[in-house]
Amino acid sequence: MPAAPRSPRKLSPDLIVAEALAMAEGEGVGAVTLRPLAARLGVSATALYRHVDSRGALLGLMLERRLADDYRDVPADRSWDDALRWYADNMWRVYGAVPGLAAETLAGRVTVARTQESAARMIGVLADGGFGDDAPAVAFCFVHWGLSFLAALEHRPAEGEGYAEVPGHAAPDPRAVYADGVELHIAGLQARLAARG
Repeated sequence: MPAAPRSPRKLSPDLIVAEALAMAEGEGVGAVTLRPLAARLGVSATALYRHVDSRGALLGLMLERRLADDYRDVPADRSWDDALRWYADNMWRVYGAVPGLAAETLAGRVTVARTQESAARMIGVLADGGFGDDAPAVAFCFVHWGLSFLAALEHRPAEGEGYAEVPGHAAPDPRAVYADGVELHIAGLQARLAARG
């Protein structure tokens, strides 16, 4: 007896976002537009538009899913420098898995309430840590550096090619370079606080 035909998947925001993330992980966020996504899901663009009305809305949903899956809130008892390390680790996990998402965020094409809440918490931690009125600028600089680093990594080299290399030296592991950059930022900020007295 032949197997009964499978019924098509019911289109839902969860399914749309999962497929968009899978598409982005393989092809980069730049490839994720509504019509190719609809084709990939086996539905009409009109059916997709009933759930997601624009590419910007889709990118926001994708970021929200990444945050839900991989973002961890900073524990309240962290010092400002440990909190920055925590935020940096969150950025690596959330944005690093989806090529193009950091660049879209930097360009202002995707933002969600949770990232704004996280930035407000970071500013509070920095203000309490001694940065006072400079806390928003410090947070802005740190987050934009992290996103810029991740956006640069999104332009993946061809197989066998290294990232920006120093002649005569092996290409460093990008994760190690990112971690070193975080520590350099923290060292500079510690020096700024020390200079204040």
